[in-house]
This record gives sequence, C-alpha cells and structure tokens, in this order.
Amino acid sequence: MTPVVAVQAGVSATRLAAHGPDGRPEVVATLPAGTAPAAALEALYGDAPVPLVVLVHPPGQGPEEVAASAEQLRPWATTVRPVPAPLAVLAGLRDAAPRPLAGGSSASPDSARPSPGPPRLVVDAGASGTDLTVVVGERVLPPRRVDVGGDRLDAVLGTALGLTPVLTRPVRESLSWRTEVVLPGGGRCDAERCREVLRPALAELSAAVAETVRRSGAAEVVLAGGLARTPLLAATLDDAVAVPVRVAGTPEAAAVLGAVGLDDPGRDAERDVTAVPGAHRSPDVPPGTSGDVPGGRRPAAPAGGLRSRWADPALPAGGPGIAVVRRRRRVRLRGAPVAAALGIALVAAGTMAGRGPAEPDPSAGAALVVQYGYSTVLPAGWEHTGGRPESRRTLLTRAGSPAGVELIAVERTPLGYDSAVEPERARAELAAEFRRRSGEEDLRDYRDDTVAGRPVVRYRQAGPGPAVDWFVLFTGTDELVVGCRYPDAPAVAPACAAVVASVRPTG
Repeated sequence: MTPVVAVQAGVSATRLAAHGPDGRPEVVATLPAGTAPAAALEALYGDAPVPLVVLVHPPGQGPEEVAASAEQLRPWATTVRPVPAPLAVLAGLRDAAPRPLAGGSSASPDSARPSPGPPRLVVDAGASGTDLTVVVGERVLPPRRVDVGGDRLDAVLGTALGLTPVLTRPVRESLSWRTEVVLPGGGRCDAERCREVLRPALAELSAAVAETVRRSGAAEVVLAGGLARTPLLAATLDDAVAVPVRVAGTPEAAAVLGAVGLDDPGRDAERDVTAVPGAHRSPDVPPGTSGDVPGGRRPAAPAGGLRSRWADPALPAGGPGIAVVRRRRRVRLRGAPVAAALGIALVAAGTMAGRGPAEPDPSAGAALVVQYGYSTVLPAGWEHTGGRPESRRTLLTRAGSPAGVELIAVERTPLGYDSAVEPERARAELAAEFRRRSGEEDLRDYRDDTVAGRPVVRYRQAGPGPAVDWFVLFTGTDELVVGCRYPDAPAVAPACAAVVASVRPTG
C-alpha cells in the first residue's frame, strides 16, 4: 500500500489523516485554523517527502486556485492529488462499510472510488455555513451555500440563554437527547423550548436541502461537518426529505478521513472538480435524472429488509456490531394516527417456550432518554453512549463494560402506514424479511412472545460473535426495535427487559 497522507485546511482547523496501525484512516494531527497545508506537512514529516498527498479542497474552488495550492505542497510530496471535499466524504462512507468478520477484506482495489449511480447530496454543515453539493459518480456539481452554520445557531441560542457561543455549543449538541439541560452556572433549560429557538434557522436549511433533493433527484443525503454532531440537525433533515439521510462517521473530519481511502481520485475527477465554475450557485439537475418530482418528493430507496450491522463503525469497539432492523420504504403521512401512550399491542399475548429477559427491576428506570421520536428508561448502571440520528438509533452501554461490549440498541422506523389498521401487513412484512435474511445473517428462533408484559415479535441473531436478541413492537405508524447483546448476561437481562417495557413513541 502506498503511504498516503490527506490534508484539509478547514474554517475551524487544519487536519491531517493517514492509515492507522489497523489499516483504517485516522486523524493524525489537528492544527489551528489558518495553518497552511504545507506548514502542517512540514511540522509532521519534516523534509522527508510523502509518496502521496491528497489535498482536500472546497468544491467551489476554481482550477487555478486548486493548482496553486497543490504546487505549494510539492516540496513535501512525491505526488499531489487534489480531491473535492464532497467526493472524499463519500469515499469515506464506502471505506467504513461493514466488512467480513473473517478471511480479510472483500474490497476490491477500486472499491474506494465513487461508483456511477444516482446523484447524492453531500451536506457539509460547518461553523460558518453549509455547502450543498450534488455528486454524480465522480462528477461534482457547483455547490449551493446556505447561511446556516454552528456559529449562527450558537448565537441565536446563546442570546436566548444569556450564554457566550463557547458555552452554548455543548448545550446545543445535547438538545436532541435530553429533556432538560443543565446550563453553566447551575441554571436549567427545557430542551423543547431550546429546540424551538433553533427551529427557524434549521427550517431554512432543511428547505434548501429539500429543494436541492427535488431538483437534482438525489437518492441519498449525506451529512458531514462539525454541525452534524448535533443530532437535531439530522432529525430535522430526515423529516424534510423522503430519501435516506446518513451522518458520516466523525463528521467534522469526514472529508480528510475519506480522502485517505482514495488511492487514485482519477484525472476525470480532478477535471470535473477543479473546473467547476460559479461557486455558491444552486446545483443544476444533472444529466440523466428525471428532474422535478410531483409534490417535491422522490420515493425512498426500496425496502432493504433486516439490515446487517456487523462491524458497524458507529457502534462501540470491542466486538461485532449489533445487527438488524428493517429499512422500509418511507411514505410521509399527514394526520396519521399516532400510537397511544402505552403502545398498540398487535401480537397475541402468551410467552412461548424459551427463556426471555428477566422482569425489570423497578429501580432500573430512574432516568429517561428522549430522542428520535421515542423515549425509554436508562437503566441504573447503564449509560447513553451514542446513536445514529439518520436511523433513529440510540445506544446504551453498561457502565464499566469493556469497550461497550454489553450493549442495548433502540431504533424507530416509520412504517408508512398505520399498523393498528393493517396489523397483518406489518407482521407479514416482518416475517417475510426474516425469511429472506435468516440464512445470510444467521437469524433464528422467530416467534411471538411477551416481555415485561408487552407482546412482541422476537428473534435471535447468533452470528460468529456474541448473540443479539431482537424485540419488535408495532406502535401505530412506527416500528420500535430493541436489540440486546449478550442477552443472557446477569446485568443485561433485566436492563433489556426494562427498555422493552418502557420504550414508547413520543409523537
């Protein structure tokens, strides 16, 4: 493998990335904003030239400016290849795709290169604003600039709370999953009221994203940049468009990390990128797309069924990732019935043969996690350790568990119809997906059950690693799924039961 170093001079910092000891890209240096890429390379590598330096640049830069920036790196690089940030972000998503658990990587030498296909929209949301860039294969279209970024949101929220922007940022980033935020100095902020303060600015950005998706025919929205650390942004965009919304891992460094996996960006990509005229204009509808869609919405991708998440990079390290929740075709319903406070039980009660999670300890539900349209207890001795906004996933890890091995995952998936009206459809779809994926994902023991007094559909994923038990509840227009890794462990069983018993839609 040719040693590769990627460098990006962003508004907030200059970052360098390279392959780590395990072969995966990692950030090796984060330097103050304004540090020139040449100075960053010199500081880390001295006079020794790097065989390949990938220069990540904004998509709106003209060819002369890109060429001048690349020329400045020649003393520290044998080869310099410019790459636009959106293309690098997408390359990083492919590099982070689930890999086989044994037998090496299935990636081909060209697997990191963008493959032709439907357009995708990269939303690079940073401190000073947000760039919307449509990418078709390796063709990067002129970006559209939206004046909504972290600085503006912090200013708006800080004014309402009487805080400086520096103190406001952690408050903003926690709003999506807390019901109440403790402010510096001891005050408290009701999270919903704080979200209301931010909604006008987020609505402005969401409208621009929805318009760009409609005009370009983008099949997916990929969210990157420092502002993407705010889960509220992904949730807002997810409600605004009918295509999948994905958040890049380590979003603030997604471009420079992805660039490390680009072995050869290709001359065609460079020409398309560096010759882009007219930065900050609305992206044109690329050739070969259908343009406008009636109602301003494009259908979501076909249902993917019980999706594998083995080795999912969004899960904590220390074992295979939790697997399986369906990805359905999303249809926006206006005025659709919402599940009642106690949920709508559609499966006949009665515990089947086999051990289920222990009944919950009442003391396990002292705290509450509220995000992504549902709420669940946070069992005693467990921590909220992360999630993924675009799939409405919450991760709970037992405190002290090595590298998050003992894990509970919760997800909500809109069905696109009311399961209370069509209960047999919901059950039939789930059963069909189970049959289709059971061999590939080593799924077994599909059955109706009752857990903590709630009727569920359950199954087990055996896998080559620790077992995961999955519990599916249909609640009106939503499907709620709880996955518990090491389900028979003494600390996991009662916590799992407590989560299954308590998870509810909040809509």
